[in-house]
Amino acid sequence: MARLRPSAGKGHEEFGKILEKCAGVTVELMTTVDYNVAIEAIVFGKTQLANMGAEGFIQAQKKNPDVKPFVIAADTDGKLDGAKYFIRICVPADQMNSYKDSSDKTDHSIKNSKGRRMSFVSTTSTSGFKVPSNAIMKVFPEDVKSSDDLTKASFFSKVLFGNSHPGSCVNLLQGDTAGFIKVEDSCHDPIRALE
Repeated sequence: MARLRPSAGKGHEEFGKILEKCAGVTVELMTTVDYNVAIEAIVFGKTQLANMGAEGFIQAQKKNPDVKPFVIAADTDGKLDGAKYFIRICVPADQMNSYKDSSDKTDHSIKNSKGRRMSFVSTTSTSGFKVPSNAIMKVFPEDVKSSDDLTKASFFSKVLFGNSHPGSCVNLLQGDTAGFIKVEDSCHDPIRALE
């Protein structure tokens, strides 16, 4: 059985077919409701394979040292050097101008995000929490000492967790938050307006 993180798409189905063919066993794919379910399933042996990012893997291995990586992301040459993805903070279109920053090469920045409402994915999400938390700590070293500071209302006026990237998008589109973190295949501007 393989547990997949929330919002697993068609690519995961194809991976399941390839795994089934190569391993010669039936593979049952299950999409979890949030990242923690996949972590707990692999930690306690309820699944033999779980799809997770770096942060999820770190959390799982802390709980069970027998959890080992099976497959990792690579670039088109099969190497780690070019393996990467981008994150983007999305904001309502009518708030886009408040993130303008001519000193930034993209003309937008997170410098005006303090005091706003934010929806992250999950504290166990690499792209939906860990990477953006590190970026925020880098820009606001005096205000944010650790990623724990971003899990509750203090730096942000309100913090929600969508438990998946689409869930955070729902929080944004419902007006519950001012931004959310989303994985993008390519990214030229780190802040994007949603209508």
